[in-house]
Amino acid sequence: MTCLYRRAIYRGVDVVRLAPRGTGIAAELVAVRAEQPPHSHAFMELVLVKQGSALHVTHKGTSRITAGAVRIVRPGQWHAYEEPDDLLVWNVYLGAKTLAGELTALRADPLVASLVTGRLSDPPTEPRSGPELALIEPHLWAIAKPPNEEVGDALARLGHLLVVLGHIVPSLLVLGPEPQLRPVHPAVGAATDLLHAHPEARWTLRDLARRVHTSEHYLCRCFTRELGISPLRYLDRHRLELVAQLLLESDLSIMSISEHVGIPDPNYMARRFRAAHGLTPSQYRSTLGKVTHGRPSPNAKTHDKL
Repeated sequence: MTCLYRRAIYRGVDVVRLAPRGTGIAAELVAVRAEQPPHSHAFMELVLVKQGSALHVTHKGTSRITAGAVRIVRPGQWHAYEEPDDLLVWNVYLGAKTLAGELTALRADPLVASLVTGRLSDPPTEPRSGPELALIEPHLWAIAKPPNEEVGDALARLGHLLVVLGHIVPSLLVLGPEPQLRPVHPAVGAATDLLHAHPEARWTLRDLARRVHTSEHYLCRCFTRELGISPLRYLDRHRLELVAQLLLESDLSIMSISEHVGIPDPNYMARRFRAAHGLTPSQYRSTLGKVTHGRPSPNAKTHDKL
């Protein structure tokens, strides 16, 4: 898997993290031995706490995580760790192309559907019992191995990921009036495919419903039931995730990024971005830094990869 090193400056410490670039499924076991800076990325990160505790900080607030806790960090979101105490976490990374490719193609599976569509979110309180790490760690170690070109390797990694998801999903809140897993409705799946393929288009609810051969009312009802938001709110979230990705990985101006994702007014985009991420686009880029190529400095780490 091609990798990038993600760099950020925080409290005078130069922090470099290893992360998958764009595609693939990866994992690592990390011992957090000092406060970790606010950082963001263009891929999804699943955090499983193996032992210890820390304060987990996002733009939504701060919560204490302990053994068994699970967190989902969607593409573009930032998070940080403060006051770590013997903290050991498994990080599972899902590349953007994997989310839009292999996993989307498998969304008939309710577990995959929940992850890809954003139906899952962090629980408001910690569950009484988290996932049984002893049962899923062999699968995490398998995902942590470097990928190879052997036939079946990618499929095997995906299979290990599905096993992991099967154990961690009960620890997460499923949106909707009935907290149960179900496949994505065909109209919702087709609509999200279109929105992901053409975020720059001037979508209206009428156009989207016509493209998936259903009524506006029915499409809205399906989205709200399955994802907890309307089709256009879903598009707004996806566009803002793309904005975050481009802020991290490109030198494009904020105006160019706004046009690229289909939001012609950069001032409106900036207000929506701040509401979603707690920072303006300029603050986000300057605080979290641009993804850069390079090698990690052995004296600049706040964590150990085990």
